[in-house]
Amino acid sequence: MRKAFLSVSFLPAALVATAQAASLTVGTATTYTSTTGCELQCDALVSDPCSLVCDNQDRNLVEFATSAVDLTPISITASATADGVTLGGRTLAHVMAGFNVEFTLDAPTWIYVEWNIFYPVAENNFLTPPLPPEGIWIGQVAAGSYFAKADHMVVGEGSQASGIFIREVPNPFADCDNDGTFDYLEIVNGTQQDANFNGIPDECEVPGDIDGDGHVGAADLAILLGQWGGAGSADFDGDGAVGAPDLALLLGFWG
Repeated sequence: MRKAFLSVSFLPAALVATAQAASLTVGTATTYTSTTGCELQCDALVSDPCSLVCDNQDRNLVEFATSAVDLTPISITASATADGVTLGGRTLAHVMAGFNVEFTLDAPTWIYVEWNIFYPVAENNFLTPPLPPEGIWIGQVAAGSYFAKADHMVVGEGSQASGIFIREVPNPFADCDNDGTFDYLEIVNGTQQDANFNGIPDECEVPGDIDGDGHVGAADLAILLGQWGGAGSADFDGDGAVGAPDLALLLGFWG
């Protein structure tokens, strides 16, 4: 996906602290692709990739389409390749692609969003208008329910799509290695690893430091207690629920 556009929305610092305790919950995430050589459609539900291959002998048309949804973080992708040739010359193939994602935020949250021109966002209620056909956006979004949709047709050969990519950013101003580049940018650019998708580079991470401020303290404890009994960023042992083992780890690294 080309990074052709960047919009940044910075809100008051008082809201940044509240965003660190927030959680993004996905309600619906679907994607589809279909091609002119196929009677079937490829539908991908949450975390369920799909693919189809079609061969239309009447038009000497061979097409392949695939779509997938991954929720850690939200990533919706589709791709299609087509080779359409007729006796009278080249035949262009048509590829339809679409997606729908709905999510909720329980507190003001900084999010990073990226989309591309093959799979542009058609409708949404959180990206700042006017929306270009491809780009990057980072900003703080208030608590509430949000959606993004696309429905797009591409004509041509070798069409590829990266779709939409959404992830939480615990602290958009953090630069834990002091190299002059914000941590979230290094993560999305692949120069820093973030295996647990918590928005903090793995090499800088302190066990129990949920809010990413470099130490374990009262703010982290408040987040953990707020997530108690459910899933969330304080689930350090990965058992699906925040509980006593997670609290023990946090207290073990206090300060």
